[in-house]
Amino acid sequence: CRKKGHIRKDCPGFKSWLDKKGNTQCFVSYESLLVDVPPNSWWIDTGASIHITNSLQGYLTSRKLNKGERTITVGNGIEVDAEAIGTLRLILDSSFILDLVNTVYVPVFTRNLITVSQLDSYGYEFKFGNNRVSLFHNSHMNGSGTIYGNLNSMNLDST
Repeated sequence: CRKKGHIRKDCPGFKSWLDKKGNTQCFVSYESLLVDVPPNSWWIDTGASIHITNSLQGYLTSRKLNKGERTITVGNGIEVDAEAIGTLRLILDSSFILDLVNTVYVPVFTRNLITVSQLDSYGYEFKFGNNRVSLFHNSHMNGSGTIYGNLNSMNLDST
């Protein structure tokens, strides 16, 4: 609105524009800092509402987001900006190709998150037990993961 003293994120006009645009609020329960793991690993999160990555590598398609267009609210209530959104491709250790639609790029995150609820909406199922996780689609097991420090990591193709 360019009014003196207005901060963009607090501006009523900007907030109204975001509401009309359909700005989605996303929440993430983020406890993966408790485990020392490689930053390019992918973690299965049952509490998050979106897929999140800390790298632009692997995107099939993406678009840059405007500052404040999409924010992520983490467990302690702090909001961080997402910088891009798109479809990201993972190749699992089974050679199955898993395309994560609407994955947001948040460079301040230290871990990459795969969201169970998002994959569930595309017909995927997870089975957790015996220190392992299995990913199914159409009753076929397409990938697996292992538990590290009470967190589930997806096994990716190492080549």
